[in-house]
Amino acid sequence: PVIAGAITAVSAAAVVAIISLWIGRNQALEGEKRATEGERKATAALQETEETLQFAMKMVDQTLVRLGKETLLDQPGMQPLTADIYAQALRSYEQLLPKLEKNQRLPKDIAKVQLQMGFATKKLGKPKEALALLEKAATSLELLRDANRTDGELLESLSLAKIQIGTIHYEQQRFAAAAIPFQDALLLRREFAELEPENIEAGQLLANSEMNVGLLQEALGKPQEALEYYQAANARRKTLLKKAPDNSGLLRDRAKGLTNIGLLLAHQNKLAEAEKNYDEARQAFAKLAEHKDHQINDLHDLGISWMRLGDAAAVRNNSADLQLAVDRYYKALRVLEGLVVANPNVPSYRGTLGKTRLNLAQLYERQDNSREAFAQLTIAFDELQKLQTTDATYGKYRTRAFFEMLRLKKWKKLSPSELQDFEEWLNFAALENGVPWVESMQKLAQTASELPEVQLEGTGFESLEPPTKDR
Repeated sequence: PVIAGAITAVSAAAVVAIISLWIGRNQALEGEKRATEGERKATAALQETEETLQFAMKMVDQTLVRLGKETLLDQPGMQPLTADIYAQALRSYEQLLPKLEKNQRLPKDIAKVQLQMGFATKKLGKPKEALALLEKAATSLELLRDANRTDGELLESLSLAKIQIGTIHYEQQRFAAAAIPFQDALLLRREFAELEPENIEAGQLLANSEMNVGLLQEALGKPQEALEYYQAANARRKTLLKKAPDNSGLLRDRAKGLTNIGLLLAHQNKLAEAEKNYDEARQAFAKLAEHKDHQINDLHDLGISWMRLGDAAAVRNNSADLQLAVDRYYKALRVLEGLVVANPNVPSYRGTLGKTRLNLAQLYERQDNSREAFAQLTIAFDELQKLQTTDATYGKYRTRAFFEMLRLKKWKKLSPSELQDFEEWLNFAALENGVPWVESMQKLAQTASELPEVQLEGTGFESLEPPTKDR
């Protein structure tokens, strides 16, 4: 009995111990489960925070991308609205940045926010502050790239930072300083295109960098080097369009580049080659204007392309080509008239229309068609005079239109009824610009030749901004 009792006592103790171990194990498992659950919740919360920050970044980024495509916001008179939008974007980024910096898991996003802040600050007309932000972003992106040489997104972002740095120097006419970041961007984009050979946008970015370096070479007075870069960009865009024929952004980039090539060739007196490039650009802009997602500026650039073709014909200075020039300018006139009717409050469209009328009038003068010349000059003068209150850069064209009216009067090419109209325009000019201005113009016109001289005029379309993204 004693032995039995002892065994019973031991068994009970063992059971108690086992039960205690089981309870302890369960409690440990429960504690581990709670810890795991807590860790899971913490991880989920962190992930949710990251996703929220990334979503906020994406929303602001998309706003800036859409803003970059909206050409109307670049027009005179729209700057306050544009500046307000960029200021709001900058404030959003300023709020995002410290939150991202607390979370060291998102270094790429931190660098991208620095980049976008630099871009927005540049748009707000603060190049010095923008340069500091962009250089900081470039440094961060370079460190990330050194750690991961196969990240295409990093290559793209770093190249964009370099482009923006170069653009600030270029716009400040610090061409030597612009050369280094432009060349860096070119090399980065070559690397990006090699890394992702089927990525159309990678090739598009590379072509834009080639154009940027070409623009810099032209600014440095190296036209042959500029032409080589322009033509390389054009060849690349042409190849890319075979793979993506419906990419309107790519087609637009090529059309603008062709115009730059045409202008450079025209300035070298290679008029036949220039005319060929102008016509290719004209065809591209005409195709873009028919796209359902076309930009308003496509019609504007189509009108300018017809003007450039008119110039190319006019400088050959024979009767057949003079008529061809008139026909081309008339086509430009029709395109631009429709554009201005649909967008009456865009000064640059109205200004281009006024310049077109002025040039067409001078062609009519050379054809001895004084009636049509005077009609176009009076409308052009009226349109360009009205622009003085919104954009004074068109003042020289207004002056030229009035001078041409005085030329016709001096050489007695106005009919009696046109002379009466002229007196009214003379009074209008004096009222708007002052009697001294009119008198100085009359004095200048006393030595005017019978016919206006042939002049090539115009600027290219290619800009230093990144291309339109059509994925």
